[in-house]
Amino acid sequence: MDTGLIWQRDMLNQTNQGKAAAYCQTLSLGSHHTWRLPTIKELITMMDYATSFPSFNISVFPDIPEDYGWPSLWTSTPVVGQSGLFFNINFDFGNTNAIDATAANTRCVRT
Repeated sequence: MDTGLIWQRDMLNQTNQGKAAAYCQTLSLGSHHTWRLPTIKELITMMDYATSFPSFNISVFPDIPEDYGWPSLWTSTPVVGQSGLFFNINFDFGNTNAIDATAANTRCVRT
């Protein structure tokens, strides 16, 4: 499926949601400066529903060491009515979570 999204290959490990958003906004890769934290709808497009543990294609995103575990990744999507909570996706089984802004991983996106 071609979504038109271009994903950062590397990943920023465990940080809070505010720092993750700031990191993406200031990221400069390959002369591109339009990186941002993905929405929940955009992050879902990384999912591979034919597999789990991990629930994404590791040949496309090979940068995660085996002993690391499969990441939870931040989105820019807040949980409506829940101050300080943001959606993320845990890529063990592809479940969506609403967590406080304390610690998850970051992979930036651009169009």
